[in-house]
Amino acid sequence: NRALSGNYNNSHPGIDIPDRLGQPARAATSGTMVSQGSDPTRQDERGRTTGGFGYYTIIQGDDGFYYLYGHMGINGQGSSSAFNKNVGDRVNAGDQIGYIGNSGNSTGSHLHFGVSTSPNVTDFYNGSNTTLDPCGFFVGGCP
Repeated sequence: NRALSGNYNNSHPGIDIPDRLGQPARAATSGTMVSQGSDPTRQDERGRTTGGFGYYTIIQGDDGFYYLYGHMGINGQGSSSAFNKNVGDRVNAGDQIGYIGNSGNSTGSHLHFGVSTSPNVTDFYNGSNTTLDPCGFFVGGCP
């Protein structure tokens, strides 16, 4: 049970759950892994993909919603080894899906958690009318 460091609002459509680098990231709900990769929406001055959610994965929950887990990495290193499940894999609530990281546009190790009615990573950004307040998906709301 960790205190949140970022709350859901129009400019931050998700919640940030702080933890140490390399700690397990676990699925909040059961479903199917539908997407994972490095956030393609921002590039640095050298053309490297570095920004946004960094290494992320999206799970389509059995409830039909899409759950994004962002800023993933292994021991703080953004790489494809940030994931230990593959697209198409079935996951159960509580399964380890990767590792807490600091990839992308991040100021410290944490997991960004977002919920949307769309599977597109760009729809998890501010300004999208598809994002939902993740606190509504936790029993008792957010801590």
